[in-house]
Amino acid sequence: MAASILQEHIKRINKAAGNLSESLLDSGHPIDSLSGVSTRKLTDSRLETRAEVSRLALIDTCYELLEHLTRPEDFLKFSIPIVSDQRSLSISSGLMKFKTIQFNSAMAVIVHFEFAGKVPEQGHISFEELAKRTQLHVEKVQRILRCTVAYRVFCEEPLGYISHTAISKCLLNPGLKAWLGHQFEEMLPSSAKLIDAFEMYPGVDDDTETAFSVAFSGQQRTTYWEVLQKTPWKVKRFCDALEYISTSGGAGDFRVLISCYDWKKLGGCKLVDVGGSTGRVSIAIAEIADPAMEFVIQDLPEVEAEALNTIPEPLSRRMVFRPHDFFKPQPTLDARVYMYRQILHDWPDGKAVDILVALIPALDPGDYLLLVETVQPDPQTLPNSVERLIYAADLLMMAKHNSKERTLGMWKDLLRRASPNFVLENVISPENSGAQGAIIEIRWWP
Repeated sequence: MAASILQEHIKRINKAAGNLSESLLDSGHPIDSLSGVSTRKLTDSRLETRAEVSRLALIDTCYELLEHLTRPEDFLKFSIPIVSDQRSLSISSGLMKFKTIQFNSAMAVIVHFEFAGKVPEQGHISFEELAKRTQLHVEKVQRILRCTVAYRVFCEEPLGYISHTAISKCLLNPGLKAWLGHQFEEMLPSSAKLIDAFEMYPGVDDDTETAFSVAFSGQQRTTYWEVLQKTPWKVKRFCDALEYISTSGGAGDFRVLISCYDWKKLGGCKLVDVGGSTGRVSIAIAEIADPAMEFVIQDLPEVEAEALNTIPEPLSRRMVFRPHDFFKPQPTLDARVYMYRQILHDWPDGKAVDILVALIPALDPGDYLLLVETVQPDPQTLPNSVERLIYAADLLMMAKHNSKERTLGMWKDLLRRASPNFVLENVISPENSGAQGAIIEIRWWP
């Protein structure tokens, strides 16, 4: 952001704030704190016209400053809250306050019908031509886009013609498009069914009694995974979305996380990447670990072909794929390290315990269990803007799986329920990562 733009916004904010303060004092309206001590509200409908104009001008100017401070991709990434880079969290959660359900609905249409790819990267296109390319009624196209243009997603200039902005161009990124498609088409409908799920199901530990299940299966209790597997293209979209969100930079990027851990201290042992998908995390670890370390990537059989294509030829002698269901007893008995990356947060406590219990038969004294997961901080220990997204992410897990983002105390309790022989020895996380992912280091000491 250019210094001149920042200085101009500061001048405008100071001017608008000064005008508002003067108007309020003249009319006898105190400016409330959020503690609710005052009896007359800043948003009181009886405010004089001059004060109301100043109030709205201050809001608009602050809004524009937030937009300028926000990276274009983050504006879209956080359209539906999810935790990622803390540098963006406070900025984007500020913008979130101004977004509406209708904006998210409009964005869902734009992503689903691939508007971004049908608008020229340079130049503009008429509403009529874009309607032909999307095979939608021109009035629908116009009304959807004018909603998002108000948020700087696309630009209407000249009147009747649409062109890209820095934000809308980010929609050309296939990974971001997959992430937003998953959020808008699966999580947004699920979140809208939380009330129904609460009324239907009193419990908190059944992954078939979720808002997602209500949204997509009605009275038929089913899990997110069962619904997803019925639609192969959604499975791919979900995998692409996870790939994007875990490699898009910031403390949530798995490459940042693994760089914080001393892999070389483990020596030339065998590491099992349980639920490791195509093995991209193991590949990254292999680059910084002891050259003699061997890897076993475990996931469901349908992942095997893609995993084998992902493993680089130089690592093919050190890295193998083995089909495995992590609810069943661990078949690899000669490993020293077992890693679960973002596995347990997808499961309610009962099933998370089952996953850990299934590992026990393979463990020898001193073996490592590494959980790469979020450790939710205690309330009011981080900036409020960060906490808003932390708890939004927790509710997302509730709606989707009846699972949760766990505090350190919750992780300790989960381990204790699986076995008192799981000893939590360390929690390693990137500096200034807030609630971002951590590596929870656990040893097996019977």
